Amino acid sequence: MNQNKLGLIFVLASSFCYALTGILSKVLVSSGLPPMLTLTLRTLFCTVFLGILVFAVKKEQCFPKKKDIKTFFLLGIVLFVYSAGYFLSLVYLDISIAVVLLYTYPAMLVIASIFAFKERLNKITVIALGLTFLGILFTIGIFDSSLENLSVTGLILVLSAAVGVAVYAILVKKLTSSYNGLVINLYCFIAASLLYCLIFPFCLPEEWPAATEYLSILVLALPYTLAFLFYAKGLQYLEAGKVGILASTEPVFSIAMAALFLGESIAPMQGVGILLVLTAIVLLELFPKKKEISDERDDQK
Repeated sequence: MNQNKLGLIFVLASSFCYALTGILSKVLVSSGLPPMLTLTLRTLFCTVFLGILVFAVKKEQCFPKKKDIKTFFLLGIVLFVYSAGYFLSLVYLDISIAVVLLYTYPAMLVIASIFAFKERLNKITVIALGLTFLGILFTIGIFDSSLENLSVTGLILVLSAAVGVAVYAILVKKLTSSYNGLVINLYCFIAASLLYCLIFPFCLPEEWPAATEYLSILVLALPYTLAFLFYAKGLQYLEAGKVGILASTEPVFSIAMAALFLGESIAPMQGVGILLVLTAIVLLELFPKKKEISDERDDQK
């Protein structure tokens, strides 16, 4: 299997896991679990899962180099900004508005990749980016929502989350040449866990969850962990800009799973949005960059 297809599989698997995390989060939040407690415990559980995997599979690569410690800590801050920013933005914004604003990050990522990795922006990537963004607008149902009286606080939170995702992809891309995806995500979550633990004492819930609800948060941490692992793995095979576009399939998976498990219906306009996003993916797969084609031919010689 060539690197393009392998990268596609990993990124789509990541999007699926993120979407599943969203569905489970919606169920838990609807049950009354405190948001900050859920975020803190989810991050801690993910750190434990990753720690077990790293020390079981990648013992020789467990510890980062001194020169990369600052980058790993920065990744933790970025993860904190993304997860907390997006989750808390839902307090101030409708979900459809928040998700659309979050998924402006592929555009940020494509532009940032031009400067960070000297990636060239070809016509196919531009078209795919446009189709993806338009598809997201249709899929989320933005055309049925009012953009008046948006909360400034909500806008700042969700746009901070979008910037966080873009910066995360850039930093991870730089580390994938030296570290395994497991190690990268482990230290990212360790740093994020420290930040959550420092802030959580100031956000203590009035009522603590029952023992069974802690188990629910543990289950929530599983797909969340896999989502980050698959995303980092996808960055090993694809350009950061392309990964950003492919990862935008998350809303598509979210709509489908919401219809399947939560009984939410898929409107005709949402169906159009799903087709637009899938069209963007097909374009990226059928028309890879010339450099990628030549590299693939060299591998076959």
